Amino acid sequence: MYVGANNKIYALDKSASTTANGTVIMSVTSRCLDVFVDVNNTLYCCLDGENKVIKISLNNKSSSVSLAAGNGTSGNSSYLLNNPNGIFVDVNRDLYVADRSNNRIQLYRQGSLNGTTIHVTGALTPAGLLNPSGVTLDGDGYLFIVDRGYNRLLASGPNGFRCIAACSPTGTGGSESSQLKDPQKLWFDSFGNIVVIDRSNYRVQIFYLINNASQTTTTTSTSTTSVTFISTTSTTLTITRVTASSIQTTLMSTSRTLQSSTDVHSSDIASIYSISTDNAITTTKSGITSITHYNPMSTAPFFIASSCSNTTNIGLYCNISSSYCSMLDPCRNNAACNNLTNSDQGYVCSCSAGFNGTQCQLNYQSCKPTTCLNNGAHPLLSSSKKRI
Repeated sequence: MYVGANNKIYALDKSASTTANGTVIMSVTSRCLDVFVDVNNTLYCCLDGENKVIKISLNNKSSSVSLAAGNGTSGNSSYLLNNPNGIFVDVNRDLYVADRSNNRIQLYRQGSLNGTTIHVTGALTPAGLLNPSGVTLDGDGYLFIVDRGYNRLLASGPNGFRCIAACSPTGTGGSESSQLKDPQKLWFDSFGNIVVIDRSNYRVQIFYLINNASQTTTTTSTSTTSVTFISTTSTTLTITRVTASSIQTTLMSTSRTLQSSTDVHSSDIASIYSISTDNAITTTKSGITSITHYNPMSTAPFFIASSCSNTTNIGLYCNISSSYCSMLDPCRNNAACNNLTNSDQGYVCSCSAGFNGTQCQLNYQSCKPTTCLNNGAHPLLSSSKKRI
């Protein structure tokens, strides 16, 4: 894990018994507002106060820091940045920058300091952008933006950009489950749900994705205009209102999201959804309600993270152990891992003969693969004619 603090970037070992002291990877002259490590093990640092993004290779300890975007001067040309806040590097090592004070997203192709503007407005429109603070891509290459100035999330799609969460007609923030206030960053969890740092609400929000359903359906007539959707925290299901016009279907589930709103009128609704406790999804369109029954253990229209009856397991089917040994797999050199709740680490490694260390990572055997050269016999093993 990499952390920026006190004008330094630290590398913290997640399996260490304590994370109080990290290894300094890079020293900088001002705060690093965002960090990112790409597929080539290059670390990027977003220096918002210096209007630039710098990078350094982690593969070589003698590597020096170089520019990735901007040059330290604020401006709105293709070569300049103005208070950059968030960064993302894709598998092609192309750099995306949330250029906050320029109200735009800049793309810098690998090796180029000349950026291309991907999205810019400043106006409060359905795709407007004001003071963006975070940016990321999904598996299909669609762009997701934290629109901090208008307190919402935007995403790109086949038809351009649109709001997908906390979409207020006035752009004002709030503390309701369907709202954000000065959001800072977003990312996807392993299920494709969107996780947001909701800064001024001092919380982390989760917006769940929607999957396809292929179950039997019954239809009844109704004039229902209320909309419900499961939105937020761990075990409490919070209901918020959404419009189906913001649903986008892509190959990757990470691009399929609902737009929530605090002011939805029946004339604006193309179709609406609600979910009940008896495993039924209700969809209303043009006054006709369709009730879809589904098996909760199969792919449902909504992903709902339910609690496992066995509290030591996690996962959609509750078949993954949540123990330290299973999650971290920390013990090396064929050592046995034993879960230990009264240990600072949560586990202890039983080392094989000839190894020691917290993770049995230290080899103190007299005879190692590199001890003897040219197929030579080690003196301790010569009597048995063994070769190393």
